[in-house]
Amino acid sequence: MNDNFLTPAQVYQMLRLTPNQAQTLVAEGKLEAAGRISFKHGIMEMYLKEQVQALVECMPQIKRRWNDEQAARLGAKKAAYIREKQWRKAQILKTRKLYFLDSLSELPERTAAIFRVCYYLYHLNHYAKQQGHAYLYDYKETILYALWKEQLKLITLGYSLLNVFFIPGAPRIHLCLDCRVKAQRQGLSHLEFLRAKEHVCTQCGKEDNYYSLYEFILENDEYHFCFHLPYASARKWLVDFNIPEKESAAENKRDGFSAFGRPINEAEANAVELQEIIEELEMFLKNS
Repeated sequence: MNDNFLTPAQVYQMLRLTPNQAQTLVAEGKLEAAGRISFKHGIMEMYLKEQVQALVECMPQIKRRWNDEQAARLGAKKAAYIREKQWRKAQILKTRKLYFLDSLSELPERTAAIFRVCYYLYHLNHYAKQQGHAYLYDYKETILYALWKEQLKLITLGYSLLNVFFIPGAPRIHLCLDCRVKAQRQGLSHLEFLRAKEHVCTQCGKEDNYYSLYEFILENDEYHFCFHLPYASARKWLVDFNIPEKESAAENKRDGFSAFGRPINEAEANAVELQEIIEELEMFLKNS
């Protein structure tokens, strides 16, 4: 990677920003993407190191202005309360992070490494759901594949930290021209039209397993992590294995009351930085 450019994670770390704050800088025209790198799951924007370094000294003043603007919108007392609440939440999460990572010292070395990477992968998944961060799903897929390969030999022997399940989903339907015209005449979106019809037209296209998932559960008596990958992402390395099927993922669907995860919040972004996560994932891959 060109030393003249910085990744978003490096920008957040250098400027002590969360992704939302960085987007505010972009919206204000103070931070501009100078390049793009294409990944399987999205585009990562790159930033000139020189421009970011020039912002370092300005950030205290910029953040004070943001605080003043927040106070003007909400009132000084309420704005201060919100900032204090966010700060305290971040401190609690930092303490929990240290407690969790310290607790792993009681485990065998490799088991500890697996649950450590699971902790960071959990937070990466939240960053990936942030607008403009879909490229991070490449990391998620790579890590889960590495965990699968590492645990594969143990799985065949009947002992492993990892269990994988197949969760069937509905097919994706592509409306044919006639059905698109019918939907338009009825004033319905394609989704509304599909829901209103009892049967799909035989001329409509159909992608089986488009909404199907593979579920990866890593656990022992003390720790439990659950991740999901789309069928299309994991089928190439799971196709030759007899993966048990789950009828429903209802009990596993929700994470913070959002289906299959949610975007990172401000307190979490302050407690577990994206650059820290990426460095931990890279270290795990290097040692795998």
